[in-house]
Amino acid sequence: ATYDGVVTIGNGNKRASVTNIIVENANTATLALRGIDTEYDGNVNINSDSINLVVDDTVPRDDAASWKNYGIYAYANGKVDFNADNIFLTTSNGYGIYAEFGSDVEFSSKNTEINSKDGVGIYAAAEWEGAEDTVDLLATENNTIKAGMVTDGFGDNYAIRALNAGKVTLEAGNQNALYGAVYVRDLDTAVTINGAANYVQSSAIIDKAGGLTDTNVISALYAENGAKINVTGNNTILSYADVNKPEDLERVVWAYKTADIAIDGTTIISTDTYDKSANSNDIAIAAGTATGLNEGMVNAYVPDRATVSVGKLQVEFEQP
Repeated sequence: ATYDGVVTIGNGNKRASVTNIIVENANTATLALRGIDTEYDGNVNINSDSINLVVDDTVPRDDAASWKNYGIYAYANGKVDFNADNIFLTTSNGYGIYAEFGSDVEFSSKNTEINSKDGVGIYAAAEWEGAEDTVDLLATENNTIKAGMVTDGFGDNYAIRALNAGKVTLEAGNQNALYGAVYVRDLDTAVTINGAANYVQSSAIIDKAGGLTDTNVISALYAENGAKINVTGNNTILSYADVNKPEDLERVVWAYKTADIAIDGTTIISTDTYDKSANSNDIAIAAGTATGLNEGMVNAYVPDRATVSVGKLQVEFEQP
């Protein structure tokens, strides 16, 4: 749907039973695949008992590294509204949901599952000054996001990546389960996760985290440059790193450069194999920076510090 175009399947009074959208490539020359594409004020509305959206490279593409696939691509005020009991979105080599330049995506369901098999679960970035870019997963029961390769419950890509005033909200009556990292950057960017229980389990490397370039930083919740993450519920936040890779640092929760992370509720934050890791490789909670500092900088007044606040906290240095 483009240029004010509208696509509607079902409605509140007479919705579809099952809606299947399957997009697969037939040859190696295919550039990229998109399951739902809405641009320039286009609208896509689907009301169904069940929605199943699959975007998959069934044939290896010649230029897959340069051209990414999208389960949902919303661009330039594009809007997508899914309303169903169960929503399943599966993609390979790309993004589950991609929303940019003032676009809005909303899923209302009992259960939603996004499986971005070797990519990013949700990407949101407003980009335009004054624009708001939102992705909302509103589930009466469960939201699940799997990002990248998931091994032993840890995802190695971004479950959520929000930049430049993008906003992502997950609401679940039961639980939000994120297998992969939450990464937010830039002022007016925010990710909100509310559920009776929330799980974030990550083995994802955060690109240039904390300005570090000679090491890999693995985080579950990472925010920088004034961005905000808010998590409310009974929370389990874990990271995993290979103990045989000393260049991999664990910073399970890290707020950097005036960013703020607020975690409310009974919370477990855990690194992995602390007793076997090199000194200072595993840190459960970090705020600010520890690089390039001198005494004057440490003692100087800072009007807006990076902060991490946690409610009822249990810190563990080995995976429970």
